[in-house]
Amino acid sequence: VSGSDARQSFYGIRDQDAQVAGRSALLMQEITFEGTASFTGGGDDGTGTNQAKVRVVSQYEDASKTGGFYLDLIAPAPIGFQGERVVSDAQLRFGRIVFTTLIPSTNPCSFGGDSWLMELDAFDGGSYGESVFDLNEDDNFDEGDYVEVSEDVKEAVSGLASEVGIVNKPSIITAGEVEFKYMSGSSGDVEVVKEISGSDLLGRQSWRQLR
Repeated sequence: VSGSDARQSFYGIRDQDAQVAGRSALLMQEITFEGTASFTGGGDDGTGTNQAKVRVVSQYEDASKTGGFYLDLIAPAPIGFQGERVVSDAQLRFGRIVFTTLIPSTNPCSFGGDSWLMELDAFDGGSYGESVFDLNEDDNFDEGDYVEVSEDVKEAVSGLASEVGIVNKPSIITAGEVEFKYMSGSSGDVEVVKEISGSDLLGRQSWRQLR
C-alpha cells in the first residue's frame, strides 16, 4: 500500500478448510503504546531501576471475526509508519506467537536498522494479558513489569525493542519456569532476553539410573 496508508501487517489465519473473505473477516489488533519506560524493583535491595523501550498491543474481542487476526505494524502517533515488516519465521510458544520485526534505517546508504521482539496471544493476536518479560530484573513476572500507558493505567508489555540492531528469529533455551531468547544483531552483539516459559513441565524433569 502506498501513500499515507502505507503499512505492513502480521497475519494469523485459522485453517478452516475455507477461503478467508479478506481483512474484514479478521480480528483487528493494533499497537496502542510505544515508548521508553523505567521499571523499578530489581537489584539486591529492590530499588534497582531498568529502562526499556516497549510496546503494548490491544486486546480487542469480536466473536464474529472467525477467520483469524491481523496486526498492522504501525506505531502510534506521532511515530506512525516506519517501513516495519516481518522477514523471519514466527514461533509458537505456550500459547504465544513470537516473532521479530525489521525496521530499515532511514539512511539509504546504511545497512543497519532496528528490530522488535513481539509476543502475542496466538489465538487472537492481542496482548497475552500478563507479563512475559522480567523488565525490572527482579526474577519475577508480575505487575512490576507492566508499563504505565496513562495516569494510573498499567498494561502488560507485548513487545521489546532490540538493543543490538536488526535481529533474526531468536534461539530459545528453556530452563524450567523461565526461558532465554538469544538474538544475534546487526551490531555484532548478542542480546539475551529472559522470559517466563509458560510451563515447568517441558522436557525431562528427572532421571534415575537402573542397574
